[in-house]
This record gives sequence, structure tokens and C-alpha cells, in this order.
Amino acid sequence: MAAARLRLAAAIGLTGIIATMLVGCTSTESTTAITYSFVGSSVAPAYHTEYRIDVRDGRATIRVGSYGTVDETESPRATESKKISDKQWRSLIGGLDRLPSSADAKGCTGGSTFRVTAADEAKTLLDTTVYACGDANQAKADALADFIKPVSSMFDIEALRS
Repeated sequence: MAAARLRLAAAIGLTGIIATMLVGCTSTESTTAITYSFVGSSVAPAYHTEYRIDVRDGRATIRVGSYGTVDETESPRATESKKISDKQWRSLIGGLDRLPSSADAKGCTGGSTFRVTAADEAKTLLDTTVYACGDANQAKADALADFIKPVSSMFDIEALRS
């Protein structure tokens, strides 16, 4: 019980720190960058999907491909960039403090990895990674996908994947 209270207090403190650091980042033209990535389950390369959406300086850029796309060890199949609105940017900034904590589906293989990071030029402000496998951590993975939806909905990921 005491450990749970300590974790809650730490989470509330972290949220306050992030909010304070991002107060000046309400415009799409800021030094803060938000990145969302998805690495699909481990399957044959022709069927594996990875993508990363980088949001910074009023633009969202998506890179879609197979193994190595997210960590940039391989070139993506497709890249597309679009302008985002101040409203979309504010939605992302405002949603950072509602993201779930990182989670690992221990003992489970074959799942997918979802990640959101927020960083400025000097340091990482937030890094949440969720490994979802079967039903394990699916709600947290969905929360990360919902967080980026105002931006990801601008792209036809399936068409870019082809």
C-alpha cells in the first residue's frame, strides 16, 4: 500500500514537471518533438509492419515499412509529411500527462510494441513504451494509439504500407 502511494506521488510529480516544461510549447512552432512508434509482431518480413510518426515544427512525418524502419537501420517503404494545426499540437501536448506508464507483457512473445516520447533539444521529457501481447497491456497500447489519433488519422497507413 505504501509503495503504491509512493508510485502515485512520483507519477503526479512527473506529470507536474512535464506540464511545467511544456507550458511554452502550445504552438506548433516549438523545440519540443513528439514521436509515436509502432512495431508489429514478429512475422516474416513481407508481413511485418513498423511505423513512426514524428511531430515537430508544425509538421507530422510518418515513416512506414518493415523491420528496421522505427530504429532507422533500414529505409522505410514510404514517407509522408503533412502540416498539423495548432489544435492538433495542443491536443498532443495536453494528452501527455494522461498517458499510461510503460508496461511489459512478461513471458509473452509475438506481441507488438507501442511507444510515445516527448523531447526538447536538451533531453527526453517523457518516454512510455508498452509491449502488448494477447490481452496483456492492450488497454495501455490502445491509450497510446488514441493519443496519436489526431495526427495518425491524417495518414493512410495501409496505403503507405503497400
